[in-house]
Amino acid sequence: MRDRIAVLLLALLGGGAATLALATVSRPATQAASQVIYVAADCSSAPRPCYNYIQTAIIVADPGDEIHIAGGVYTDYANYVARVDKPLTLRGGYSSDFSSRDPDAYPTIIDAEGERRAVYVGKYTGETITVTLDGLHLINGDADGLGGEEYNSNDVGGGLYASHAVLHVENCHIAHNRADQGAGIYFTSVDAVISGTRIYSNTAALISGGGIYHWSGLKDGLTFQNTVISGNAAASMGGGGYLVGPVTMSDSLVYGNTAAWAGGGLLAWGEFTLTGSQILHNSGIGLSCWNCLARMSNNVFASNYGTGLAVSGIAVTLLHTTIADNEGTGLWVSNSGQFDGLVTATNTIIAGNVTGVSVEGGATATLDATLWWDNDEDTAVGSTGREHLDTGTHNYTADPAFADADGDDYHLRPTSPAIDRGLDVGVSHDLDGDPRPWGAAPDLGADEYWPLPPSRVVIAGPLFGLTNSPVLLVATVSPATAMLPITYTWQATGQTPVTHVVSDITDRVAFTWGVTGTNFYPVTGTKHITVTASNGYGTAQGHHTLTVKPGRSRVYLPLVVRGG
Repeated sequence: MRDRIAVLLLALLGGGAATLALATVSRPATQAASQVIYVAADCSSAPRPCYNYIQTAIIVADPGDEIHIAGGVYTDYANYVARVDKPLTLRGGYSSDFSSRDPDAYPTIIDAEGERRAVYVGKYTGETITVTLDGLHLINGDADGLGGEEYNSNDVGGGLYASHAVLHVENCHIAHNRADQGAGIYFTSVDAVISGTRIYSNTAALISGGGIYHWSGLKDGLTFQNTVISGNAAASMGGGGYLVGPVTMSDSLVYGNTAAWAGGGLLAWGEFTLTGSQILHNSGIGLSCWNCLARMSNNVFASNYGTGLAVSGIAVTLLHTTIADNEGTGLWVSNSGQFDGLVTATNTIIAGNVTGVSVEGGATATLDATLWWDNDEDTAVGSTGREHLDTGTHNYTADPAFADADGDDYHLRPTSPAIDRGLDVGVSHDLDGDPRPWGAAPDLGADEYWPLPPSRVVIAGPLFGLTNSPVLLVATVSPATAMLPITYTWQATGQTPVTHVVSDITDRVAFTWGVTGTNFYPVTGTKHITVTASNGYGTAQGHHTLTVKPGRSRVYLPLVVRGG
């Protein structure tokens, strides 16, 4: 342990200009080799040592230290807000006195103000360092004039730039950054795990990788876990991300990204593994797999504004895939210019696309156990004479009965013909992590239907009613995939209970409140309605209240017959 540490302290001089002055501080000789250093806009209630600038804390820190950062906005430090050049952990989301941590309640915002990078990770010497970024917002970065790409002069990495690092990015927001490419994130010679993180609204204005550009790894490459990549844009390729393998993505969502050419959602090269993820509403091509050696299971490619999944070259294995409602081809297989494409797809739902499967340029697609529905055309084959499309022996044609395709819910309803129609391909769980199979055989597509109990009942009906007039009430059970049939038991003030057994998630009843017996006065006032829904796997209740008011009364006058 060194006795004295050089620290760059930000001194504000006359006229508001900022400069850097060199100073020294001492650490006690008995202090442990690893410590926590604090950063807050106001250190008055914070533990010590505490600094106002993230970069000051980084300079003070020894390798292995943690830097805890209070909620607030941090800006202004040369070409970056923070440069990490040693093994450190930066954690945000603390209260001002550091007594509690909640990144949502106390967001730590590293704001580059559109003038610099937000965070730079790497040593000038090229030595590999291990860094963790946890609970940080990296926003408004701009790499203009900062370069950073190894092979040309492009300005890269507006939000996060990392080189020669093993990096953990956890529970972060990376948003509203700009660069020529790799606007949100740019990695070169980096192994990284990105988990619980949102990468959104970043723009690669010149080339590729609006959300993230991963050029090369060290050994393990890049891993995404439970990550959302949305609303990013690229002038050329990979609106959400341009990813050179090895890359692994699981339990993630790629949504609403755009690119002028290939891979509006993602463009992937090399080794690629995709599991339990959804590629939705991206422009052009949801996922463009270029010269990929890939295995993909339990994924949804849906509602993309063009092709759902495009495979150009090498070999891709698809298991339990839902390809639906894409405005172009669902699955497109072709030649990359270097290699013919080869796709093997088993246990697939292909529904609602313009073309279900298209094979061109000498490529080959082999399918088995496929549910086809409502494609303008199921298959199309190119004209070179070298294409090969084999749809196998297990083909079905029927409405897959998705829970709510318009709402991007591609789970199966209990009436789906995809249930128990799959082949055993060794996939033990589905999109949600539920075990496969539940029934006699695996289901087709990304979802394995499980008999779910009702979790909620909502009653729709008026707030007021009139005596002697029926009041219509409608009960709806969620989830939409609850096991059928469902028993609905209706109870209402002053009414005899009503029970219906229905193979639907909705039920309806009409109650009338009126005169009873010799009581000719209207039965008015507040009425309480309860519905109990059960299906053998669970029970849920819904409640509704209405007020009954007097309706029109009938008055009967005595009949008087007058003689002539």
